[in-house]
Amino acid sequence: MAATMAAGVWCAGATAHATHPDHEGERGFEVSLSAGVGGIADTDERLFLAPRDVAPGAPSYEAFTNGFAVQGQLGYRIAPFVSAGVSFNVQSLEATQLHSPQETGFGARDSFSSWQMGVYGRFYPVALMRRHRDNPRVFFQGWGDLRRLDPWVSLGLTLTQNITRARAYSDALNRTTWETGFVGVPIGFGAEYRITQSLAAGVQFAVTPLVGGGVDKTQQARRTTGSTDAVSVTESSYDPIRTSTVQTFFGLSVRYTLTLF
Repeated sequence: MAATMAAGVWCAGATAHATHPDHEGERGFEVSLSAGVGGIADTDERLFLAPRDVAPGAPSYEAFTNGFAVQGQLGYRIAPFVSAGVSFNVQSLEATQLHSPQETGFGARDSFSSWQMGVYGRFYPVALMRRHRDNPRVFFQGWGDLRRLDPWVSLGLTLTQNITRARAYSDALNRTTWETGFVGVPIGFGAEYRITQSLAAGVQFAVTPLVGGGVDKTQQARRTTGSTDAVSVTESSYDPIRTSTVQTFFGLSVRYTLTLF
């Protein structure tokens, strides 16, 4: 009898040891940060100019070049196979300083900034196929355990994609700002390796069609006539020549899931 009880205790202990606290499928708050190369397909100034601003047959100047980008997501892992939350993106754009002869004569110098905010939903297909929701606690069998791989796809809505072009002139009182806003649908793909139950690192790619571009233009001009030296500010809103484009992103990512259970 004592032997039977001892065997039962030993088996219970072995079972408890096998049920390691590492989670194969998390639920909880999820934070992701990615850094890499971002791109906007159309880089010429027609993203900012109205049709009336460009004479027929006039050349189009490249306004900026693409560069470094950072993305972030803050969401909640509702189930091991799905999460949702809010996202942001900051894109570095380098001005080409290519202008028409008239603008060059006034000493025009451009600077750019780009950012976006939106919402997203992320789906982890392997977690669903492997029924992680029914087996929430599984011990990883070494670093080569395939259960550490966590690929995903995502779909989102960019509530605002803002690209700002600020132009200064030799006379500091003269300046112009164009702010172009879009609505986008980010489509993302990624694959992560789970270093621990909560920490994962990987790569990701996203493409975002941007539509509905509209420009808010603010122009400050100094006007000198005779004895009068005055500064005027004019504001206008319009649809630019290019009202749609595509944004891309490729980078390395780190994700942390604050597991609740």
